Amino acid sequence: MKCSYCPTTLKPHGANEKDGGMLTQDHVIPLSRGGPNHRWNKVPCCKGCNALRQNFVSVAEYEHFRRAHGFRRKNTPGPRKRHERTLAILAAVEGLMPAAMDRWRRGIEPLCGCQ
Repeated sequence: MKCSYCPTTLKPHGANEKDGGMLTQDHVIPLSRGGPNHRWNKVPCCKGCNALRQNFVSVAEYEHFRRAHGFRRKNTPGPRKRHERTLAILAAVEGLMPAAMDRWRRGIEPLCGCQ
């Protein structure tokens, strides 16, 4: 199984974290934003991507948060890589969001197509 946001191969809980990303579930519409805790609102995700995403739902919201709190893009590799990875994760979330919102409005239908 692969992370929904990056090419990391996910390992089940209890596996050595150095062998690959630890399997977590991410809520497309975050629970803190009123999203349901239903299977169609969950996607497999590695621990790193889940931590970076936090509860942001769009690239614009993330950028606004960074500007409002005085974050500047630094020229050091670590923060720049984290910033770029977070932007990539949120771009993937934005791709999943319309389907999740539509299913939320219509009722219970999983994102993956399973019953």
